[in-house]
Amino acid sequence: MARRKKFDYVNPDGSIKILKIVERLPDGTRILEDGSKLLPSVATMPDGTEKRLIDMTEEEYKAWNDRLMERLSRDMTDYYREHPEELERVSAS
Repeated sequence: MARRKKFDYVNPDGSIKILKIVERLPDGTRILEDGSKLLPSVATMPDGTEKRLIDMTEEEYKAWNDRLMERLSRDMTDYYREHPEELERVSAS
């Protein structure tokens, strides 16, 4: 299946298309009315295994989310340190 382009999900007026789920597969995959698939959200655990977000315990989800937010914060800090003009542009809007 070819990768979908961003405009495939946008109406001519710029609004986002709302697609209905027509089928749910046992593995959590959802089939949309246009035939496209939404795969279940999966996280890589510290031991390298993958686990669906909906299968995580509260403690696992909190630990995963904390690691994700820490990594995002660090990466964004590094990016804006290297591109101060972008930080100024974002801060001005």
